[in-house]
Amino acid sequence: MKNIFLRSSLLFLLAFFLGGILFYKTTPVCTKILPNDTLVVLTGDGMRIPYAVKILKRYPRTSMFISGVGAGQLADIVGDTALWGRIKIDQKSKTTYENSVEISKYVLKKNYNRIVLITSDYHIRRARLLLEKQLYNVEIAVCPVPSYKLPTNVRLQRWGMEYVKYLGTSLGFTARGQ
Repeated sequence: MKNIFLRSSLLFLLAFFLGGILFYKTTPVCTKILPNDTLVVLTGDGMRIPYAVKILKRYPRTSMFISGVGAGQLADIVGDTALWGRIKIDQKSKTTYENSVEISKYVLKKNYNRIVLITSDYHIRRARLLLEKQLYNVEIAVCPVPSYKLPTNVRLQRWGMEYVKYLGTSLGFTARGQ
């Protein structure tokens, strides 16, 4: 009996570990941005908004929706006042789930059929999964922000946490606090 439990536990841990490696190694790459796309950006670290603003500047007909309490004031985010008219901000969302709800409301109100999701590479899968559950008729392209500039220990922690949260979300758990 102990042997079966030990073997089962080891197999589970091995599968979990290999799944984590696969989760990391198969991270989506940035899809092609189309001229009239709307960028949706989730706040959460200091790299996401500057990354999205660079894309916004390259595509003069795109617009941007920033979701999250870290969005701050437009003047603090984007110094270039010429871009202000192309950016909308949601400051209600405190979690990824709340981001998905607010983004969905905005996208449905605007009747968009395609958006480009911008968030950290370790966060992109779960954010897209939550959006897909609410925007099943909208194409959700992705453009993950690389996290390689983070210290290794921070990067490993974030990838690990997101892997666990992604598994939970995939199984139907949508913790309102995450």
